[in-house]
Amino acid sequence: MSEILKLVGVFKSYDGKNNVLKNIDLNIEKGEFIGIIGQSGSGKSTLLNIIGALDIPSKGDIYFNGENISYYNSEKRAQFRNKNIGFIFQFHFLLPQFNVIENILVPNWIDSGNDSHDKKEDALDILRDMKLEDIADRDSQNISGGQQQRVAIARALINKPAIVLA
Repeated sequence: MSEILKLVGVFKSYDGKNNVLKNIDLNIEKGEFIGIIGQSGSGKSTLLNIIGALDIPSKGDIYFNGENISYYNSEKRAQFRNKNIGFIFQFHFLLPQFNVIENILVPNWIDSGNDSHDKKEDALDILRDMKLEDIADRDSQNISGGQQQRVAIARALINKPAIVLA
C-alpha cells in the first residue's frame, strides 16, 4: 500500500490560545479504513474538517499523495476537495430543487461545469448497485430517509474520490 494522506504536527486553535488539536501526526494508506473515536468536544469533527480541506491547521502540514496542501488558498482547496474528497454527511443535505440523479451529479457539475452524459451513466450505475435505479428521476424530497442517505453516498462517490469521509 502507499500513503495517501499524512498529517505532520497539526495543531488547530480557534482563539489563538486553546488548541483543539495538539500535535497530530497521522498516516493513512491507500485503501485503508479508519475510524476516529473520542469524547464529545475532543476534536473529531475539527480533524475531519482539516482532512477534508474544509478548514486549515493553525500549525503543521497536510500531505496528499506527497503534495503539501496546507497552504492552498480557499479556491484551490475547493478544487482539491471536489476532485479528491467524497463527503457523506450525518444529514444528507440533498438539494430540494433537484431530483435524485441531479443531486448525485452536483459534484460533477461543479468540477466540469457541464452536464456530461458519461457521468449520468456513472450515476445510474451507482444507483443500480444500490438497488435505487427506479428512483433516479424522483423528487429528492419525496423518497424515504434511508433512500436519501444512500443518494448522499452516491453523490460522495460520483467523482471517484481518493478519500471518502463519513
